[in-house]
Amino acid sequence: MQTKQREQLAEASNVLLLGSMLDDSTKRTHNALLSQELTERTDVLALTFQSPGQWLRTWTGTPETHDGRITVITLDESPYQSTQRTDDVTSITVNPADLTGIGMKVSDYLSSQVKTDAETVVCFDSITGLLQYTNQKSLFRFLRVITRRIEHVDGIAHFHLDPDAHDRKTISTIKTPFDAIVQPDTAGGGVTVSTRY
Repeated sequence: MQTKQREQLAEASNVLLLGSMLDDSTKRTHNALLSQELTERTDVLALTFQSPGQWLRTWTGTPETHDGRITVITLDESPYQSTQRTDDVTSITVNPADLTGIGMKVSDYLSSQVKTDAETVVCFDSITGLLQYTNQKSLFRFLRVITRRIEHVDGIAHFHLDPDAHDRKTISTIKTPFDAIVQPDTAGGGVTVSTRY
């Protein structure tokens, strides 16, 4: 992303990233959004359908050189929820069909952030995947609650949605809780940004 787009997003707390992570332009935009606020006092929370290792490989940052905490919530259908910690990464597993459980893990994390002086950056990959486990109305309510919580702790988040996987009505509904919409141009390599402010 160029300076102009970064400036447009300066006031955004919650950003909707429209694109598939199979596209290089979306990956670059994801990394730009994830890394734009990273400082030595920044903690990262990722919610993903990938394993922690897979998700970390898509990020240009590295746990070894990143001074803040990294927490990865893996959305997995396995019947067991687990939490694992290494020196660099905390890994939590939650069933993607359990919106309440996901919401509780995110709320617990964000509540713990209030007690620190670290910045909070969140990546949610992806809304498209989560829509396979719940209905649009429930997911919309979930997103409204989560985006408000992130804003409450002065966090910065981006949420992935693949526009090719949904109709216009679904995309229009999902856009509502977000401060800004970012869409990479897969052909030209640029980025389109629209904001609510």
